[in-house]
Amino acid sequence: MQYHAESLLTLGWHVEFVGYRGSKPLTSLVEAEKSGRLRFHYLATPKDLSRRSPLQFLLIAGLRSISQMFSLLCILVVRCRSAKAVLCQTPPAMPVLAVVHFARCLTRSRLLLDWHNTSSSILAGKRGETSHIVKMMQIYERTMARIPARHLVVSEALQELLSKGWKANGPIQVLRDRPHARFKLLSEEEAERFLTSVGLATAGEPSGRSLRLVSSTSWTEDEDFGVLLEALRTYDRMADADASLAHLSIFISGKGPLLDSFVEKLAASKFRHSIVRTLWLEPQDYPRLLGSCDAGFSLHRSKWRLDLPMKIADMFGAGLPVIALGYPALRELVRDGCNGLIIETSEDLAAAIARLQSGTLRDDMRTHVLNEYGRNRKRWEDEWRNTVLPLLS
Repeated sequence: MQYHAESLLTLGWHVEFVGYRGSKPLTSLVEAEKSGRLRFHYLATPKDLSRRSPLQFLLIAGLRSISQMFSLLCILVVRCRSAKAVLCQTPPAMPVLAVVHFARCLTRSRLLLDWHNTSSSILAGKRGETSHIVKMMQIYERTMARIPARHLVVSEALQELLSKGWKANGPIQVLRDRPHARFKLLSEEEAERFLTSVGLATAGEPSGRSLRLVSSTSWTEDEDFGVLLEALRTYDRMADADASLAHLSIFISGKGPLLDSFVEKLAASKFRHSIVRTLWLEPQDYPRLLGSCDAGFSLHRSKWRLDLPMKIADMFGAGLPVIALGYPALRELVRDGCNGLIIETSEDLAAAIARLQSGTLRDDMRTHVLNEYGRNRKRWEDEWRNTVLPLLS
């Protein structure tokens, strides 16, 4: 959503940004707030209810939805009443979709829903597809989709669900995740300088250049980093038998609920041929971290297999081939053996890391990535102007 806001500001729009408090916003948005071209409106951050009993979930979620409904409605109808268009990301769906539809009727603004997944699919991953709560959420989302609006989706699979499965009312456009212009490949000298400046230099590692791998995560159940730990154990055995395999420097950026659990498991693991660092970087440093590495990896698992990880597009923008856990929609983004490698198991991940070091495979994949996502190719701003702007205008 911050990229959407940046694009609107570039065209001279005034932006009212509504959301939860979290990490520091992009510098460009902070500067826009200081100049009066953007205002932030913060909602109370909800707590995770996935571990509650069904009765507790319904009671607490219901009360929370009522509170959020009035807070959001007040922002949209009172503070942002002059808005000509509302761009709403979903999930979350409850009560957001109902509120923005109602507010749109009062303010007569255009409504564009930006579907990154479905709340029902996320809930199904935690409670099972047969849960009554999941079925109720499906009915709610399908009903909301049938109210006239304009729709953005991140994948063709999600487009098909909305158009054929849910009979969504209004145009549905696929907005391909494209990297922002700030993502680019760094030279070896620039990479070493950056890694040293943020304390990620290769001190304590064996002599010689390590293979640098990078990922980012919000540390939720959508990603299985247990696959990485198992893969590194396998890689240890492979490297013991093959001295030509490089030492691995692995960087994982992000914050979230499962981070502490991973750090505990990592501390109990004694890898001989890899060092794993978890970290949190400011928004302006994250693109430089990607540009300093040799390859990216994604361990995102999609329950209904509708969404695509935006981080992969960012990695492509930095010139990185990507190793990714496979599911059908992913093939819209990652082409096995061309711009990345698709895996299914921890053994596949270990083998893919080894393959990146053999022959010209990594160089060939990097060439494909740079040809498609390089500096002179279509970036976020180009995709946004062609896809989103016509729906807002």
